[in-house]
Amino acid sequence: MIWTGLGLAGAALFSSRFLIQWLHSEKARQLVVPPIFWHLSFWGSVLQLLYALHIDKLPVMLSYAFLPFLYARNLWLLKRTALR
Repeated sequence: MIWTGLGLAGAALFSSRFLIQWLHSEKARQLVVPPIFWHLSFWGSVLQLLYALHIDKLPVMLSYAFLPFLYARNLWLLKRTALR
């Protein structure tokens, strides 16, 4: 039950990023990708990867295996840009 909740939480975080991005874009009346988009992407993919490892399904594992690294890199670039 806890693992199912973890998987659902990951899916909710990962999916909510598009809603957040859409709302920010509508408010600005232009395409906007707010920093929270990358945080939701990172944490959602981490939770989904943990769930995939738990259920031991290779296709699901492979679909999430590299995403946390990609999103962590975007967060690093975002932080580095903010420090300038």
